[in-house]
Amino acid sequence: MSSSTVNYVEDKIGGSVAAWDRYAYVENNPLRYTDPSGHFCYDSDKNEFSDGDCFDDMQQELLDYFIEQLESGDYTDLELMENLINKALGLNSDPVIALRAASEIVRESTPNGFGWSYGAGSKFFYRQHTNAAFDDSGFGDLMDTETPNQIAHTIGIAYIAAYQKRAGVGLFTNILVWGNEVGNQQSAKQTYVDRDLGYIAADLGKALVANQSESVSSAVSQIETYNYTEKHTHWWQKIKWPWAK
Repeated sequence: MSSSTVNYVEDKIGGSVAAWDRYAYVENNPLRYTDPSGHFCYDSDKNEFSDGDCFDDMQQELLDYFIEQLESGDYTDLELMENLINKALGLNSDPVIALRAASEIVRESTPNGFGWSYGAGSKFFYRQHTNAAFDDSGFGDLMDTETPNQIAHTIGIAYIAAYQKRAGVGLFTNILVWGNEVGNQQSAKQTYVDRDLGYIAADLGKALVANQSESVSSAVSQIETYNYTEKHTHWWQKIKWPWAK
């Protein structure tokens, strides 16, 4: 475990005595208090999330694992993303839970099933525990040249896609991906890039819910081989006209 990683529970020491119990949720008073930031429970039969601490131990293990790899400098961002998703799936085979937990490690705010975010950040967000930062290495043409953060972009959308697929509204995910980039203050090229990566991420989330094998490695391969020029060059622009030099 990284020496910079501190279990969020330790921050409570010094408050009320009830807060010292690491197995108690919201000081044993869920009718009065809620804590939506980084803590959740999930009913797979209803595909519904609720506030709770059902997966705190899992998220803490993911956080320690992710920070250790990030701080080592031995992995590209793409490898970090692939390893984090696979680690989460290894800890919980339900892709909705695994992707939700992984998302909270790399995203400052927690997306719910339909894309909106809680106002407060997750207690398991990596930036609260390390000074190491993303650089989008490994993402190639799909990197964000303005704000390197494609790990969060990919995992967040994959989670939303998995949730919506299970809810039977998977058709809305690509619309969400497209609309999410409307009005962003960035170059037109970066908007295309973010959408293209979003579509790959959406396919990943849906494939995991459909129990398709090699879903993660397939998404990674698509990212590695993505070529922006080839993707966004129209067919008539590819023709070698006889009069063109």
